[in-house]
Amino acid sequence: MRNWPWVNGWVIAESRLFGLLAPLAIQASFPFSWVKIVIILFVSP
Repeated sequence: MRNWPWVNGWVIAESRLFGLLAPLAIQASFPFSWVKIVIILFVSP
């Protein structure tokens, strides 16, 4: 794959954005994952 400047800039910006949003997404997804686990445990016979 060729190294185009705008591709490298996009990757850098995307990685920075992911680095900023990943902790927030992980913290936000923990309660929902626990709710899903609890629902699955209660619904499963």
